[in-house]
Amino acid sequence: MLTKPSSGRRWAGSVVVLCSCRLAEGQSPGGSLPAECLEFATCSRAQGADWQGFSHFVRQAAELEQSMQHQAAMEIYHSLMESHALDAGIALQCRMGAATVFYRQGRLYLHLGYPQRASNLFQLAMSMFWDASRAENGMACLQYEMWGIRWFDDFMETYLRNAANLRRNDLRMLPHLSDLQVPPNYRDPSLRIAVFSLCDYAPESPMHWLLGRSRQNREAYCSKHGYGLEWTSQRPASSKGRHPVWGQIAGPLELLGDGRYDWVLSMDCDSLFTDMTVTVDSLLYRFASRATPWGKLEIDPSVHFLISEDGRGLAGGNWIVRNSREGRAFLSEIFGPDDESQNPYMRHDLRDQFSLLWHLVRPGVSVPMPLEDAVPMPPAAPKSWAAIGYRELARLVPQDLLLGSYPYVSCSQPGDQAHRCFGEGPKDKDFIVSVPLLGALPAQLAQVLLDRFLLESLGSFGQPAYEQELRGMCASVDVSRCLARDQEVLAGSRSLSRACVVCKSLAACSEPVSLQNLPCSWAPPPPARSECDGAAMMYAKRPAFTLTNGRSRKGKEGYKEGKDKATKLEKEIKPQVRSKSLAELLEAEENGQGNKLEEALLAVFRLIDADSGGSISKLEFIGAVYRHALVASFVLQGHGLSPELQNDPSGQVAINEQSFDAVDDVFDSMSGGSARVKYPEFAAYFRRLANVCLAAQTEEKGMKEVFGSLDADANGSFSKLDMVAAMQSSTRVASYLLPGLDARKVLEDERSYDAVCSLFDHMAAGRPCVQWQDFKTFCLHTRFQKAWDSSPSTTCSSPLSPSSPESSDERSSSKVLIIAPGFGRERHPQQAALLANAGFQMHWCRDLPEYADEGARLSYHAVAPYLNKIRDEIVNVQPRVVIAASQGGAYLVGLWQLGYWNGPSVMLNAHPSLPMRLPAAASIVLAHGSNDEAYLWNRGDLEELMTTGPANRCLLYYTANSGYLASGSLTRLGDRHVMGSILQNNTLPRLVDAALSFMGPELHLIESWRNQLSESRLEAQHWLGYSLERLRRLWASPGRLGRETSALFPVSPKSEEFRRVQAIFRAAPVEPPAYMLSSQASWERLPIHRIERVENGGQMECSTIPYRDGLRSSLREQGVDFDPSIHACWAFHGADQESLLSIIRDPVSGFQPLISGSRNSPVWGSGTYFARDAKYVADGQFCPRQRDGSRCMLLCLVMLGMPCLGDPNQKGVLPFRQKPHRYNSAVDSLSSPEVYVTQMVGAAHPAYLITFA
Repeated sequence: MLTKPSSGRRWAGSVVVLCSCRLAEGQSPGGSLPAECLEFATCSRAQGADWQGFSHFVRQAAELEQSMQHQAAMEIYHSLMESHALDAGIALQCRMGAATVFYRQGRLYLHLGYPQRASNLFQLAMSMFWDASRAENGMACLQYEMWGIRWFDDFMETYLRNAANLRRNDLRMLPHLSDLQVPPNYRDPSLRIAVFSLCDYAPESPMHWLLGRSRQNREAYCSKHGYGLEWTSQRPASSKGRHPVWGQIAGPLELLGDGRYDWVLSMDCDSLFTDMTVTVDSLLYRFASRATPWGKLEIDPSVHFLISEDGRGLAGGNWIVRNSREGRAFLSEIFGPDDESQNPYMRHDLRDQFSLLWHLVRPGVSVPMPLEDAVPMPPAAPKSWAAIGYRELARLVPQDLLLGSYPYVSCSQPGDQAHRCFGEGPKDKDFIVSVPLLGALPAQLAQVLLDRFLLESLGSFGQPAYEQELRGMCASVDVSRCLARDQEVLAGSRSLSRACVVCKSLAACSEPVSLQNLPCSWAPPPPARSECDGAAMMYAKRPAFTLTNGRSRKGKEGYKEGKDKATKLEKEIKPQVRSKSLAELLEAEENGQGNKLEEALLAVFRLIDADSGGSISKLEFIGAVYRHALVASFVLQGHGLSPELQNDPSGQVAINEQSFDAVDDVFDSMSGGSARVKYPEFAAYFRRLANVCLAAQTEEKGMKEVFGSLDADANGSFSKLDMVAAMQSSTRVASYLLPGLDARKVLEDERSYDAVCSLFDHMAAGRPCVQWQDFKTFCLHTRFQKAWDSSPSTTCSSPLSPSSPESSDERSSSKVLIIAPGFGRERHPQQAALLANAGFQMHWCRDLPEYADEGARLSYHAVAPYLNKIRDEIVNVQPRVVIAASQGGAYLVGLWQLGYWNGPSVMLNAHPSLPMRLPAAASIVLAHGSNDEAYLWNRGDLEELMTTGPANRCLLYYTANSGYLASGSLTRLGDRHVMGSILQNNTLPRLVDAALSFMGPELHLIESWRNQLSESRLEAQHWLGYSLERLRRLWASPGRLGRETSALFPVSPKSEEFRRVQAIFRAAPVEPPAYMLSSQASWERLPIHRIERVENGGQMECSTIPYRDGLRSSLREQGVDFDPSIHACWAFHGADQESLLSIIRDPVSGFQPLISGSRNSPVWGSGTYFARDAKYVADGQFCPRQRDGSRCMLLCLVMLGMPCLGDPNQKGVLPFRQKPHRYNSAVDSLSSPEVYVTQMVGAAHPAYLITFA
């Protein structure tokens, strides 16, 4: 007996009894059908419900639908869904009948403006339709119209169009997420996460080759982030007797049961991680979190399951489940009983996928939607997760972040184009790639396709050994019918189309894989770098370097080979470099004649890099110029040297003041104030110079005409008097050299005269006259500044561009001995995983007992019997550094006291048995947290202890609580005994690097802070420079003196200067910030109204330069060389506009630390506060809005010197570093500082005032 909802304006699904009427035997809602298709249309043999009556009411509802009585029709469809399609087992008895009510109900909801509900109903209809199509005669029968629906036309078109419009696989079409930003590489050390994959292909299976690829990819990813890897080729015991796909449910269910993990990512065997930096933690905090009242994110306790849709709907290949009662119960529901008669999901063709869909989507469609207020609207992002209609415990994640993007071969057909395709998103890389129906591809093509993505994913972990397979990838595939145009094929065969697409996509990467024998007739155009970089750089023909993630790191043997080749190359290209100028080399590149300029740059850099260190010092640069004629002729282009300086027949440059000044000027321009120059800066400088020279070639005639007017007596030079006379008499000369200045009254107007004199002094560089080469050089760097600015600022494609200060080879050659007791291999495996992932050779000193910490003397007696054992390990292993944590610290102290170890040491948790003085010869890194509940230390005592060690060879990595904000909250917390901070920002490996660093651990850690900044920001900062004098090159005030009444000068929005300042202002850090507030996307959309340059010469000369010089002297007395790129930084300061203008206009002091602070709340002690990121200043409301709604902040060059961790109780001067010298500034974190505090006038120079919305 069927039921029908009661009539009423707002229906809610209440039912009344209706009589049923059977259809005549054999009658079909779709008309005449072949005999073998009647069962699909009538369900005459179906059991479990009155399907004949069902057919009658379907027809009745369809008639109501045709007469526009939509509400009445929806009441019937809803009743039929609840009576005949609520239970999956009953629905599968009459699949096409169930599909009909799902589809028709969904179509009505779509008409009324509920596309989200329609999508869920269409997916349920599709699950029934799919299963029917897989039955005997199913595909042929479904070509007919039945149940009043043309399934391949009407249904599929409506279903796919709605899915494409909703785009629930796209981040932008999911519910509004929290404004709090979660960086993609965020790692919460408290979460225990595992990656599970079942790859149970037998050796005789054509897919057996997938096992090695799958496991290698997951091992690399899990090792990087400290996740548990649960990869298996053995089906879980609980799924034996079932189809193999059920193992992907059974495995995670068993893992949840043993309690080792908090979350499990279940991943199909044919999915690969392609962006190793993205963490599972970031997905959880982005899509399963909620904002707390105090502005932090926490994982929502009501969320237990995360899954993705592709361009068609729910796709259950990859998902994340929580180890909770609800998470385990949900998986158990999906898995169901082993008895197939009791488990309808085992009978469906899609099995586990169908079960996931039914349990996630089916409950929600039972809840009717309000109809009287429904208004048809175009698809838009739902306002809440509930609006999507999934079960409350589940959240959707964008396709590229969980299910995985599909390769082009899976997106090439018209019906597939709503999928997220690999490389099509706004990001540089996709997190995961998945290949639907991988087994349907020819075996060799399938392997090649997956290997392409494996190459990208393993870029930073090693080179997979599949080169032979790649080189012969299309040999066994018949793609001879590929046409000249991109995607067409002579035959309509989908498999042939896939083969052609695969071959084409791989043919584009011509460097790593040779496709000369490819039988396709077309020649694909060169792709964008992002498509082929992973493979191309992996097999680039540069054996001198081991390439990683688009950058490179030198290997010892590789670099030696590279040096030898460079020496040989010097001879080979010497005539070329000496005979062709930078402009000619660049012009040859632009004309498609090969990488002429790049080859020359590499060869010259290798000649200069005498110690093969990957960077060059000024001494190396000067020495190379005077040793190698090739280097001299190349790097001194644009610095016209007198002929007498090159009298040597070999072409070498004579050493004198002029040549030395030229070399010095080139290095300073490249370095931006740094002590060393790496290849990107080297290449960027000379590419800019080449761009300028090329632009100058067309202008040289005009330059010579102007020089001729200045050189009135034609003696080859002009004096200051000549210049003044020419400026007065010739408007062409005046407009060429000083546009906008009226020079006709230069001898009457003091400002005009000062400007002309300053210009002459700049050209002459202290000489009485200006010669042609001096004049030409000036024009190259001023007249053609636009050409200089428009040239590329980096050469990231270079194989000499390192991704971190420590190369993988340096770490891989560093043996690390870890004292096992107290270290985290068993209790906290993430510590060991971090070190292993960093590349160190790890050796464990095991079989050492733990003991009760009962004071220094008792601890020593407990460990003394085992110190000889550790000494023997040291002799055998020959480590470069020894690491201990917690109780292991007593063993390390014992080694020091007996003299068994005086090398670099890292101690996590300051052990109570530490002596009164540190060993005199050791380089020591000591890490401790203020909230350590086991080892109680006063910070001052630890700081005093560190002063007893060798100067500049000891580092105290200390974490402490911040002071309280006015709201009563803390911004940071100090570590407990289990130090969480060392697991973030790659801190633990960096502390080991610091202990090994030749520059000293403290200086090395400060230098590593730069690695927290993005490349674009580092490039912009380098362009601005880190020296105060270098900033003046951009000043526009007369003579660049900064003596004007107004100290603010507008920066043109079209200038390179504006672009660089904007890049620093908008930049996001590489690692997740400690203060996650608004989203980075919303920050980048904020308009900048204007940028003004601060030119206050009095403040710079009377305050900041003297402070900088005093800082340099202080550091020198402590044995530290002042390096502006390390001891200075660019940072932001926020305040109201009046306060900022007061700082800018002050003729002497600028910042006043004694009256500054964090809103008068000493979070990290007294002083002037600066922020690393502009976004933090804005989000923290440190720059209040003006009446017009705008805000402003200062971008400042801050002299940090040697900083220490801030202390809310600190007043005035900072602690001693080396008496009588104190620390120079304070920071909020020694791992990744985001707040800087200065205590002295002159420690910061306000450089730019930025006004924004």
